[in-house]
Amino acid sequence: MIPAGSLNKKLEIQKSVERIDSSGGPYTEYEKDFECWGSVIANNGQKVFRSNKYDDQVDGLVEIRFSDNITADYRIKILGEERILKIKGIYDPNGLKERLHLVYFEVS
Repeated sequence: MIPAGSLNKKLEIQKSVERIDSSGGPYTEYEKDFECWGSVIANNGQKVFRSNKYDDQVDGLVEIRFSDNITADYRIKILGEERILKIKGIYDPNGLKERLHLVYFEVS
């Protein structure tokens, strides 16, 4: 279980949507998929081991209640702070479908 009060940030989970501009060129926009509560944990300069190498391009992780419809194409907006976090990886830390960790790098 996730302890009460540990998910203390209101988050907007946004999905990417491909659009076509007036000249016919494609571009990506993000739109709200759902809102939830989460916990934002900064990386504090630690490296993350991914794909047989250390990855310096990770700023931290966000913990939310489990959801099976989020992909790495999504991003997170922290409501009230106007920070945007791009999801780089997703995993269920204990395999029990209770919580989900979203590894991110900060866009703005």
